[in-house]
Amino acid sequence: MKLKLYFYFTILLLSSTYSFSQEIKGKITDENGEALPFVSIYSKANLKSTISNPEGNYTIRLSKGKHTLVFKYMGMETLEKEVNLGSNELELNIQLKQSAIILGEVEVNGKKEDPAYPIMRKAIGLRTYYQKQILAYEAEGYSKMNFEVHKFPKLMASLIAGEIGDKFKDSLDIFLNKKMVMESFMELNYNQQDGFTYHILSNRTNIPFADSLESGIPIYMVNLYDQKSMEVLSPLAPNAFSYYKFEYLGMFQDQGAMVNKIRVTPRKGGIQLFTGIIYINEDIWNIHSAELSFKYPMGNIKLIQTYAPVEEKIWMPVTFDQSGDAKLMGAEMSFRYVTSVQDYKLELNDKLRKPKLSNSSEKTEFDSLIEQRTITKRQQKLIELEQKDNLNNREMRKLYRLTQKEVKENSPKEDLQVKFMEDLMTYDSMANKRDSSYWDQNRLVPLTNSELESDLFFDSIAIVIEDEQQKKEIEDSIKNATPKSAFQKSWDKTSEVLGKVLLSGGKLYHDESKNRKLMIDGLLFGSSINNVDGYNIGTRLNYTFLSKKNSSRQNLYGKLSYAERRERFMFNLGFKSNYSPLKRGQLKLEIGSTSQDYNNYRGFSPLLNTSLGLFGASTPLRLYQEEYLSGVNRIDLIHGLVFTTKIKYANRTQIPSFSERYSNEIDNIELTEPNFEEHRALTSDLKLEYTPRQFYHITKKGHKRNLYSKYPTFFIGHRKGWSQLSDIDYDLVYAGLNGTSPLNFRNDITYYTKAGKFFNNAKMTFIDFQHFNNNPISISTGYNASQFFFTDLYEQSTSDQFLEAGLGIRSSRLLLKRLPILKERVMLKERVFTHYLYTPTLGNYIEFGYGLSGIFGILDIDVVSQFRDKKVEGTKVIFGLNIF
Repeated sequence: MKLKLYFYFTILLLSSTYSFSQEIKGKITDENGEALPFVSIYSKANLKSTISNPEGNYTIRLSKGKHTLVFKYMGMETLEKEVNLGSNELELNIQLKQSAIILGEVEVNGKKEDPAYPIMRKAIGLRTYYQKQILAYEAEGYSKMNFEVHKFPKLMASLIAGEIGDKFKDSLDIFLNKKMVMESFMELNYNQQDGFTYHILSNRTNIPFADSLESGIPIYMVNLYDQKSMEVLSPLAPNAFSYYKFEYLGMFQDQGAMVNKIRVTPRKGGIQLFTGIIYINEDIWNIHSAELSFKYPMGNIKLIQTYAPVEEKIWMPVTFDQSGDAKLMGAEMSFRYVTSVQDYKLELNDKLRKPKLSNSSEKTEFDSLIEQRTITKRQQKLIELEQKDNLNNREMRKLYRLTQKEVKENSPKEDLQVKFMEDLMTYDSMANKRDSSYWDQNRLVPLTNSELESDLFFDSIAIVIEDEQQKKEIEDSIKNATPKSAFQKSWDKTSEVLGKVLLSGGKLYHDESKNRKLMIDGLLFGSSINNVDGYNIGTRLNYTFLSKKNSSRQNLYGKLSYAERRERFMFNLGFKSNYSPLKRGQLKLEIGSTSQDYNNYRGFSPLLNTSLGLFGASTPLRLYQEEYLSGVNRIDLIHGLVFTTKIKYANRTQIPSFSERYSNEIDNIELTEPNFEEHRALTSDLKLEYTPRQFYHITKKGHKRNLYSKYPTFFIGHRKGWSQLSDIDYDLVYAGLNGTSPLNFRNDITYYTKAGKFFNNAKMTFIDFQHFNNNPISISTGYNASQFFFTDLYEQSTSDQFLEAGLGIRSSRLLLKRLPILKERVMLKERVFTHYLYTPTLGNYIEFGYGLSGIFGILDIDVVSQFRDKKVEGTKVIFGLNIF
């Protein structure tokens, strides 16, 4: 398997092909002759654009004739230069001057405040308009990313050595501080409803041991009009004043317009917050450019984004420069990602009302509507707020809300289908076949001297690697030329199969052309330990085949195991059909004879139970023997509305305790007689679930996968024991909701509630009780709002009415995260939670807890206090491992 040197934190790249007639090139410096890196350069007429490299050198290709070139750099005066291109290339060196800053002061309500705040109020109030003013566009793009590894951990070194051969395994230091470069051209298309699509025209990398870039990496630019970008709060977010301080640094002129320079600083702690400068155009209150940085779990990232006027009062991003460093598992590296977008072809949202700004002298259709008194009250209020010079915070929020409503009514409805990158990208047949001469002619950002040196270095490495591969191929061909005996072939195959059966599991058979696969779990992962079976030694087979006609997936599966303590074989056989992939229709039929947890719905984790058994401890699970035939059907009746039907016919037998130490006794506050006779049970469970605005994904094979929703999932159900054909008789009706939603930028809330009542409990065993999600030990597999921490798994199970609820709030900054030593720990989160349970026998039971999650990335620690009828029952410390 080839080593992929794509680092997920280094935001990606792509682009498109160009065939310009003539080349303009040169160097850009400041007044002291110092090179200016990553200067935005674009043609004013058609927005053909590029950026200078770290050495200040640039190249741009334009058609013959007259052009106005714009040179734009943070803190420098924007320069416009007229050029007349003939048949020869033109060398044009540029010197940029420092911007002349004009300072000013604003007074609001008789009190002096920083002039940045009235400016930001207008920008925030109009954020939604500028976010949605473009209905669709087409453009061309170029991007380049380089990264350097400054320190190899042993693991990375061994992986790289495996890719490049033994020749370099003892001298990997030669790869340190070499620039690994990837660059791409592409065409991009955007529309509000569906987002981006990318057509990759060309890719190049100098990394000889990386896969080809055939998959491509899309152009990415931070959109500061979104509330969050890269999980960092935008300075234009509606709640930005709660998290940022703004400082006015002055105003300067750029291309005939006045631009405000504003410093952005986090109020308390810099987690998920930007620091730096944002530039806001005066009078139209949109983004001119930005120079911001932020911290992330592995390091720091700095970004510079430049906008340009594509049409009057319509500014689009033309260049983006992102750089950063990272430290991860002993590796140290740095990266730089730059991109240039040009040739915008815009489709405006004509239904969207243009803001009536205070400086505007033009007469719009809405001015005529005002004269005719036909505009809405909301639009009239919007115009009043837009034309007011100094908004206060209340007026800013009102402008934002009214603009948001106006935009929502006049913009396409957001598509609930989420498309992953693999769905968005298409490829030119020549994308990975362009030679170096093509790139020399079409590359927008010239390579630096260090990048050129790295190219030569990696070219020489590639030759050595190719020689090594050829040598290995020859050795393999000689080795394969010697025929193996029938016994040797049989032994090799048998050893491979036995290894999978006894240990690791894996594929026993795979035919990609027929979409068929046979998998085995292996005894290592198919076995378990519990009090009644002792070592339950078994393995599971799963045969999968995919229908070419409608992409439906079918599974035949079975498990055979041996309960060593009871000296009994157990099994189950099943068939599962995903018969309606776009409606998530799934039918599951199963027959078996096995030991079952009394809590069939939300039982204790078998993996944790086995882990306890491995240490010789008594395990919490209590089991009974069951021979059964069952069926389950689930289908989306409409999108978001799921109907599930379960039916089961079983013969159920109690299993006695193996010994006093390994007990199978039930401890329950309602149960007077824990023992039950062997009996038959016919049960059903009908459940209806509804999730509003459920986002989903359609895979390439046509399967629908539900993803997320900011709304809760509501459910209602009826579980019944049928007396006509079995020995039980009961009716349980239940309803509830659950979900996770953002509270604000730094906090989210997880909630769960369920209420139910047995309207009929004429004939029941403990198996049919309502059981709860309980964890009696001090180890968990992560937070769950439906989980309780009683000392016994089954003590509170009921055959009466019940109400359970859970509420957890996770925060990036609550109590301990305010401490200086912890506040910069990005991955560390705090959590407060409460759980409630009521049954007539139990009374009111409440848990309160506080904890930290994300310790070392995988560990949670929670402290939980328990109360029953206002009396403290105890306190527990829970360690959660998020690896199961």
